[in-house]
Amino acid sequence: MGFSGLLIFGLLGSLVGSEVLQALAIPLDLVTFAFVVYNFSIVGVLVTFFWPAPLLLKQMYLIFIGTVVAFYFTRIPEWTTWVLLVAMAVYDLFAVLMPGGPLRVLVELAEERVDPNP
Repeated sequence: MGFSGLLIFGLLGSLVGSEVLQALAIPLDLVTFAFVVYNFSIVGVLVTFFWPAPLLLKQMYLIFIGTVVAFYFTRIPEWTTWVLLVAMAVYDLFAVLMPGGPLRVLVELAEERVDPNP
């Protein structure tokens, strides 16, 4: 979980960031860029997955993740994008509708514990 977030923030985010810096012709040395990407990635993973953080900060990092993933979806072939979209839709249907689906199991577990549903 944390490793995948670190890859999204660090690797994919740095590639998008370098393209933005090149497009805007902003000079930045490699050491400073690596320091900023490292800090942004570590804080992003901690805020998103592990630490309690202000809601606005967590939402900003989640929007960044969605933006980076959507950006990379534009760079793959169209048929691959459609296949991934269908696969995600089928998984969502399975998660919600199947008796052994992950969402149904979580809801039943919360009902057993008498926890309020989020």
